[in-house]
Amino acid sequence: MSYKVYDSGYRGSCNKEDSDHKQCVAWIEHNYPDRAGLVFHPANGGKRSAREAAQFKMMGVRAGIPDLIDLNDPLNVAFFELKRKDKTKSRLSKDQSAMLAKLSDLGYSVYVCYGFDEFKKAYEDSLIGERYEDI
Repeated sequence: MSYKVYDSGYRGSCNKEDSDHKQCVAWIEHNYPDRAGLVFHPANGGKRSAREAAQFKMMGVRAGIPDLIDLNDPLNVAFFELKRKDKTKSRLSKDQSAMLAKLSDLGYSVYVCYGFDEFKKAYEDSLIGERYEDI
């Protein structure tokens, strides 16, 4: 596995992932409006009935796809998995770990971000094309 993990080491009370996720998108829209249109969230999470899950799977939904994808640079597509600021309250699933490793092995820039502040650092690193070899 060769994706970069951004973790401040903070432990304690923190926002839920959805709240940070919204902040991340709003931050990109505000600070990088020219890029915002090609940064998106594949709506592949959430609880579903077995029937709905089967339908979505047939439609191409895949387990473990990261939360945000930035397609602005075809030579440096970046994937961001967002987690809660306190790492002990939000863990990567096996599907997520496997997908992140696969994307990284294919040469994509892949980041795991624990909280909004860590996402900002990762996103700005992605803009300069930094690629990381170890977690």
